[in-house]
Amino acid sequence: MSTTLAHNPVCKPAHYQFYFGVSRRTATRYYATDKAALGRCRLTYMDFFRRYDAFPDPQFRPKWIETECAKMRQNAPK
Repeated sequence: MSTTLAHNPVCKPAHYQFYFGVSRRTATRYYATDKAALGRCRLTYMDFFRRYDAFPDPQFRPKWIETECAKMRQNAPK
């Protein structure tokens, strides 16, 4: 699986960056907050963003996550 770092340069702190990998076998994109988790968790697009949506505490949902998630939902592979 090839791994690409997908994050906005202004996205800090670093642990809020997210990665996606594309499975060569199925061409499915998987998302994770770090490269190690990418191999383990295999969260698909909607699972990943549902988890972000589940953070009720605003401290864990900085503004950039909300705008980034909105952008990615718009550009989601249908």
